Amino acid sequence: MAFIGIDVGGTKINAGLFSKSGELISFHNRQTNLHDVMDQLVSITSEIILEAQSDICAIGVATAGKVDVQKGVITDATPNLPNWTGTHVKGIMEDRFSIPAVVDNDANMAAYAEGAFGAAKGFTNYVCVTLGTGVGAGVVVNGQLVTGSRGGCGEVGHMILYPGGYPCNCGLHGCFEQYVSGTALMASISRNIKLSKNKLTPKDLFSVTWAEDEAVNQIKERFYHDLVFGLQNIQAVIDPELIVIGGGVVDSSENWWNDFLKVLDRANNIHFQIKKAELKNHAGMLGAAALAGKHIESRNSSL
Repeated sequence: MAFIGIDVGGTKINAGLFSKSGELISFHNRQTNLHDVMDQLVSITSEIILEAQSDICAIGVATAGKVDVQKGVITDATPNLPNWTGTHVKGIMEDRFSIPAVVDNDANMAAYAEGAFGAAKGFTNYVCVTLGTGVGAGVVVNGQLVTGSRGGCGEVGHMILYPGGYPCNCGLHGCFEQYVSGTALMASISRNIKLSKNKLTPKDLFSVTWAEDEAVNQIKERFYHDLVFGLQNIQAVIDPELIVIGGGVVDSSENWWNDFLKVLDRANNIHFQIKKAELKNHAGMLGAAALAGKHIESRNSSL
């Protein structure tokens, strides 16, 4: 018994075949063809099925953007995936392969994986925040993923942190992701002539080389405080036991995590635990495979 998990992003597609226990059996990845993402999904799934040595029971697809989970339709894709909105992913995959399919937002899938296999294992009320090109989150309440009426639950990147602040590609101003994402850190660098001339990356900001630079320290301090403000807002709405921080920005966290925790410790009324995500780049596809397996079990138990 095995399950396919696919994670669709604006730059690459990761796909794997997983056992019921979450063990990765085989892995495939490729650069995203923005002109025909669906064709790539069919192609990569076909490859995995041909190579599989066991029966495949379900397919899970994690994708950026908002998803109608019941229908498996992309209701609102990000600008990084043009022409993806309106795609009936679930229907196409099931018609093509005659295997049940589940489709959900990638942050939701990552949150589910962290609960089943990673940092949130044993918790029933938690939020998994991803800091990458943008900012998203998966919300789990009483052990269940919360998706919202239109698949928009967890879009914490578009909470307004600073009214009238930096413009966001969602059309609003002052969104959380404009201050704590990798893109936001890069924008902070570009606004400083010296740092821009040195071609710093967001990861460089937290390296020992730049530890004494005043401009760098200002950017880092604002990042820590803005991240804490956002987490306080999440706590006020959801009241989680745990917040897990994942995404590409966390890849350099060995150089900033302790400083961030000091700022968090000084904040008022913090009632949640905080952890780093454990599953990293495999979280989306592992969560997709695991959630697909759960749906199959639920369906079989109701028969």
